Amino acid sequence: MNEILPLITVFLSGLFGLLVAIVTWTLAIRKDKSKFNQELLYRYYKDKENFYVSILANLDKTIRFTKARKDYSELFDELTKNSAKTNLYGTKAINDKLLEVSEKLFEWSTEYKRGFVPYLSIC
Repeated sequence: MNEILPLITVFLSGLFGLLVAIVTWTLAIRKDKSKFNQELLYRYYKDKENFYVSILANLDKTIRFTKARKDYSELFDELTKNSAKTNLYGTKAINDKLLEVSEKLFEWSTEYKRGFVPYLSIC
């Protein structure tokens, strides 16, 4: 019996060491997966934020171009890309609201241009 006790102690110590290694490995994998998912969600959030900022910036540019009587040709590429991205990534509510805003912006810009009478043509 005295010879078996040290053998059982070594066996249990080895088993405990193996168990600690497995638990540590499992927790490390779980931590890495969690960190990866957080980074992925953060990147997704930042991409969406940048996308919506670019939509608002394009609307603002369109208003400024209209007021300055500039041609919209500089904006066409940006507007086309943002419109395509909105159709792909945006929800139905966002797409509907953007369509509504675009229609209102078109109506406003048309009226704004019609209402403009150059100073020299009045004289």
